[in-house]
Amino acid sequence: MNRKLVSLLSFMVLSYALLASPVALQHISFDDNFGNAVYVDDEGGVAGAIDYVTGAPVGKGAEFTNPTEASQGDYLKLSQIMEQKGTVAMWLNIDQSYNYQNIWDCGTGSWQWEMYNDETGTFFTKIDGWPGCRMYEGSDYSLDSWFHYAWTWDTTSGSAVCKLYINGVEVDSVTQNSAASGSSFNVGAGLEGNFKYNGMMDEFYIMDSVMEPNDIMNSFVNPANEGTLATNPYPYVSQEVETDSVTLSWDAPSGAASPSYNVYFKEGDSDFTAVTPVSTASSSINKTVSNNNTYYWRVDVVDGDTTYEGIVWQFSAALEDDLPVAAAYLPFEDNRFGGVDYIDDQGGVAGDIAITDNGVIGKYANFVNPNDPAQGDSLYAEHPGESGTVAMWAKYADTAAVNSNAVLWDASVAGNDWKLYPAGTSLYARLAASQWAPNITTLETLTDWFHIAWTWEKTGEKAETILYIDGVEVSTEMQNLDAHSDAFKIGGGFSWYPKFDGGMDEAYLFENALNADQVAALITDAQDGVLATNPIPSVSETVYNEQTALSWTAPASVTSPSYNVYVAADEPVFSNVTPVVTTETSIDITVETATTYYWKVEVVEGSTAYSPIIWQFDTMLGNDLPVALAHVSFEDDQIKGVAYVDDQGDAEGDIVITENGIIGKYGNFTNPNTNPQGDSLYAEHPGESGSVAMWAKYADTAAVNSNAVLWDASVAGNDWKLYPAGTSLYARLAASQWAPNITTLETLTDWFHIVWTWDKTGLQADTVLYINGVEVSSEAQNFDAHADVFRIGGGFSWYPKFDGGMDEVYLFDRALTADQVTSLITDAEDGILATNPQPAAGQVTASQVSDSLSWTAPSAVTAPTYNVYFSTNPTLPADTQVAAGISATSVAVPDGCVEGKRYYWRVDVVDGDTTNTGIVWSFKYYYLDTDLNKDAYVNNIDYAAVADNYNKSNLTVGTDMPIDDFESYASTSEMNANWQIVPNDYFTVVNVGQGELGLLGTGDPNYAPYNGDGALKLTYDFTDGGADWAIADFMYEFDTPQDLSAYDEFEMWVNFGEANSKEQYFYVKLFQGGIGCGGTGGDDGDYRLQSPSLYIAETPDATTNQSTGWKKITGDLTQYSDLTDIHGFQIGCSSAPFTSDAFGTGTIFFDDIKFVFIPECTAAIEGDFNDDCEVNMSDVKQLSEDWLK
Repeated sequence: MNRKLVSLLSFMVLSYALLASPVALQHISFDDNFGNAVYVDDEGGVAGAIDYVTGAPVGKGAEFTNPTEASQGDYLKLSQIMEQKGTVAMWLNIDQSYNYQNIWDCGTGSWQWEMYNDETGTFFTKIDGWPGCRMYEGSDYSLDSWFHYAWTWDTTSGSAVCKLYINGVEVDSVTQNSAASGSSFNVGAGLEGNFKYNGMMDEFYIMDSVMEPNDIMNSFVNPANEGTLATNPYPYVSQEVETDSVTLSWDAPSGAASPSYNVYFKEGDSDFTAVTPVSTASSSINKTVSNNNTYYWRVDVVDGDTTYEGIVWQFSAALEDDLPVAAAYLPFEDNRFGGVDYIDDQGGVAGDIAITDNGVIGKYANFVNPNDPAQGDSLYAEHPGESGTVAMWAKYADTAAVNSNAVLWDASVAGNDWKLYPAGTSLYARLAASQWAPNITTLETLTDWFHIAWTWEKTGEKAETILYIDGVEVSTEMQNLDAHSDAFKIGGGFSWYPKFDGGMDEAYLFENALNADQVAALITDAQDGVLATNPIPSVSETVYNEQTALSWTAPASVTSPSYNVYVAADEPVFSNVTPVVTTETSIDITVETATTYYWKVEVVEGSTAYSPIIWQFDTMLGNDLPVALAHVSFEDDQIKGVAYVDDQGDAEGDIVITENGIIGKYGNFTNPNTNPQGDSLYAEHPGESGSVAMWAKYADTAAVNSNAVLWDASVAGNDWKLYPAGTSLYARLAASQWAPNITTLETLTDWFHIVWTWDKTGLQADTVLYINGVEVSSEAQNFDAHADVFRIGGGFSWYPKFDGGMDEVYLFDRALTADQVTSLITDAEDGILATNPQPAAGQVTASQVSDSLSWTAPSAVTAPTYNVYFSTNPTLPADTQVAAGISATSVAVPDGCVEGKRYYWRVDVVDGDTTNTGIVWSFKYYYLDTDLNKDAYVNNIDYAAVADNYNKSNLTVGTDMPIDDFESYASTSEMNANWQIVPNDYFTVVNVGQGELGLLGTGDPNYAPYNGDGALKLTYDFTDGGADWAIADFMYEFDTPQDLSAYDEFEMWVNFGEANSKEQYFYVKLFQGGIGCGGTGGDDGDYRLQSPSLYIAETPDATTNQSTGWKKITGDLTQYSDLTDIHGFQIGCSSAPFTSDAFGTGTIFFDDIKFVFIPECTAAIEGDFNDDCEVNMSDVKQLSEDWLK
């Protein structure tokens, strides 16, 4: 396509040219910027430089000056995956030739997706396999002279067709193996261990299509020589813009005296056929963009009667309102650790977190912890969830801290998951205990400051995890998304690993996975000192005052800043927010209760505004009246407001509504005195401050002696519970500390009133225990993590559930005062308050929220009237009164109740001239799953929907493909007709290992088959290994090639011999398109399925010396996009040269090998309440249990 378009060309030809234009995926102009690239400075600790220079083919260029030693110097890094086809193009001026000088690299391993040269001056550009396309010094290019380089590739046919062009002329072409690229494109460097570039570069491009010679000549070569194209676009190619108003700008062409421009702009694709261009003489235009869209634009230069078509550039919009939000932020500038919990002296051993001068940014936190598991101090933040980022500067204290594997963070529930720990000078960021696929990187030292960021983002059942060191992506993995704890423990916390010992600065948790630009900005913005820092309230802190001051620290490097302060409620969207403009470092705002506020401080310096990080805080406004978050009066046969958890531990229990309680009826818990069996009630946990109150009596001495808990909210077993021992009661909040509230009663089998309050202050909570209205114990206990639920009557597995009577149970949103505790008893006993609220306090079903609020009249007031308040504001100010002076015991509910929102109400009893202020009750309502039409009741309409879909299933249909159960063979030779050892000539390497197959029968004296009478036995002998590979593989070949697309897993049962040596690999591999591993045997090719891995099942950590005993090993087939033409598979073990612990011998047994079909749910079915993708008797049972609720 000729990019020089004269005005006489037809509109049809012009339209075709517009439609066919290649699109730039990446571009670096080097005109005083590096575009979308990240500058990697002084890798290997040795200085390099990339400087802007004049005299380049187009405007300015860049000169790379680097050492000629491996892994040292400077380069640029782009986030880019090389697709099936495209073009890499640039201007080059090479200083010198030396072995393995890399111009660019996008590989996953050595010798893939790169351009490099040797000392003869020959450059090689290739995907996989040597030599690739070559260009020669002297004939194709000369040192110290500018020339244009373009390389195209096309892998759509399977193999890679590659062509190399110098100054627009083809000089070489090859067809070679295809391979997947990496996700990072190094400009001026190779992978770790390779050499950096020395020379100049200009106008670097990666294009989305194979460019023809005419395209290359007219897009790159001629325009540079003639000065006919607009250059240096902004936004940069592939940049993410953060505001909806964007200025598109470019540099004028050097060869046109008075150019004008036709600017084409389109959302979504680059087909400009129907686009009317903006014609302008200016070198910029303004456009409005919307979030999460990609925009394509092109600037055609008009010079008299001639139009020169520009290159298609593109950028995307990630508007600021959708930028990641800080879930926790620790600047460590003072002793406040707002928004997180300081967990002190775990394991009973002293640690410390000292605020210390001379951090990376201001002060830093010096963690001083022993190098022993589970001991010392750490910080607990709320876990962000399925996607997030943790980022910080860190340095380990010394080699001992590194060698102890002290974790920098963890959110583990299993011990080997959700953590980062060191080994040597390597760092391992592991998400999954169920899979060995951590992000790994190696640093020269861990005792100097480094910046680390780790992101995770859920994709299906896995999460993509990326590790960044000093702003550079160093590792990407797909890891199983294992369960995590509620707390993200900064500095560690799980019992298996020592806590962090060293320095930490500017620690962040974000709610989303940051991209590479955002990670880099974390570093540069902090080092440049252009952002406001140290917010108060701290990120995720809770504030309690309606009038709240927001304050921050001024940016270090801005002399006279002003600030645009944005505040938004409920979600971080500021598009309709008018900022407060100020030169002060604080503003005052008025907040509402029970709301999350998001805010950002935009620093303005002259005409420049610096985009900030979004902070957040929560509110809970207080008054003198506590709010009942749950209340169980036991007056109705149906217990409301809490969840009745029935027959836990498969043992029958009961909660029977019984006459003659303290106040009316009571709940009689009849549970076995064994853990964790019986019935209990689950309520929502109040949080950092709260109270639990009730009357109680244990059934008998056996219930007391069993340590049956009265309540618990435990996550560790010894925390957040009350239990008896003898006639004493222990109210314990912290498993990490022995400081419970303790009291002794004469007997626990008579009624007593008990209240326990907690109020978080800093890193601990003040806890107070009251018996019969009298304070008997107060303690400061570590505020350990708690469950989301508060289990009335118990629930954690270590302790038996409560056995006895219980009445008037309350959970409050704050710590009650002594007077309020007393009032709970006296007001109830005196009968002066309204009781038995409907809806009940707590979480209720929609059917329990009728058109009215109702209550039971006070028992001791003769002719009461009532003032009723109702609102979403827990303070219930005067304007929330919905009834005054009424004598009825109900009032209509105001319209507009919303599912899931908390409502507050209070009934004050008027007795003559006296007003008895009621308890503030609160409720949230939800619809039962079985209430399909959400009419608040489970009834005939819902039954009809279930009946219509009964026996319907949206599960996919299929069966497994059995391969062999080894039952049919009478001898080894008969079995070898189907299974055979892989010959040595199948491999590309020298194999000195030996393998032998045998048939294992039930008569073997040491091992029996997994199932039936036969199994396969592989005996390996690697004793000759060491300098060469040792491999023992066997394979199975299908009679005809198979399409395995319908199958989800490969499955086999495996038993490892007792005395096996530990070899490096144990694996299963599929063959696609033929049989062979790359050697001279088979079909003389490597047919192992390559993408995304050679292995469908692999155990690199346990290898061949796993414990004896049959175990099922599976391989995930869903990771492959193409499972057609599968010729067979290979199973075996191996050790690479110099890697094995032993190079020894062993035996491995195999049985019941098959490909597994797993039914999948294609769509939800109305009436499928248990989510098994079928409407069946289980759903009918659930419907009947909820009938008329």
